[in-house]
Amino acid sequence: MNRLKVCLSVALILGISCQLFSQQVLIGTVYTVNKEPLPGVSVSQGNNQSYYSTISDKDGEFAIRVKEKEGKSIAFRFPGYVTVALSDIDTIIHPLFILMKEDTLASYGKQSGYSPVDHHHFGFITTMGVEGMFVDFSEFKSALGSYNTEFMSGSDGSFNFEFAATYKRFLAGIGLGFSTSDNPKNDSLKVGFNTLQYNFDFGFKVFNFKRLAISPLIGFKWKRYRIINSNINRKIPIETYLSEKDLDIRFNQTYSSAGLRIEYKPKSSDYRYSYWTVGVDGGFILPLNKVPWTYSRKNRLITDKELRIDNYFYRLFIAVNFE
Repeated sequence: MNRLKVCLSVALILGISCQLFSQQVLIGTVYTVNKEPLPGVSVSQGNNQSYYSTISDKDGEFAIRVKEKEGKSIAFRFPGYVTVALSDIDTIIHPLFILMKEDTLASYGKQSGYSPVDHHHFGFITTMGVEGMFVDFSEFKSALGSYNTEFMSGSDGSFNFEFAATYKRFLAGIGLGFSTSDNPKNDSLKVGFNTLQYNFDFGFKVFNFKRLAISPLIGFKWKRYRIINSNINRKIPIETYLSEKDLDIRFNQTYSSAGLRIEYKPKSSDYRYSYWTVGVDGGFILPLNKVPWTYSRKNRLITDKELRIDNYFYRLFIAVNFE
């Protein structure tokens, strides 16, 4: 009888303990080493990094209701900071004061005694920028006339939009760029010049700190240059049109590229899932076909003349990152 009472008492105590633990709420504040509150820190119970129970608010404060089935450990994660992990949370005295340090080894994705920086999930980046390079059509002067080649040659700047998908530190993006200009003051001709660009980029985020990120890139660019000559008058005789014939030629040039993407994060986000950056990327380009593939409206045009370029490019951009 006494043994039965002891067993029942032990079972009752364990049941009450489990019930209390299942209803335990941990509260606290997360700070940086400079004693500044850190908002947007993910606070998760257990070892499942894809499950986030809550995040710290703008004052760095958090409250999490622990669940027995999720285990007895709790982790604090924030991009660019060393993950802080606590075990045996049923014995923790709160409120908690968590101090998080910047991860100086973030580029290698590991820190002795801690989990890697949190880049385990998919995300995407939208980028809007201005890209430039230098082109020279002077070899086509005898065929197209100096008024065309001088207008086409020089700094080739285009507005560029890119969408990139990310996984951990890897990124792969596809972009579209365009520019257009015209010169109506060339005797009786209006000269128009349009550029359309497609680009594919692949990169790896080597450094990712609180304010700065650096990624080497390799890529492929396809440029389509179009020169158009038309009579400046809005109405011309059909005989004049047939004798002069409008000029409409397209030049296709492909390049390989290798460069560096440098991003600055002007402001820490209150939410860890998105942030915006400003930056610059640039590097070297190498033409894959020195003689451009040339077309009129219907015909493939044969030429041995080369399109010359300076072997570098640059881009200024604004990007929104979603993770």
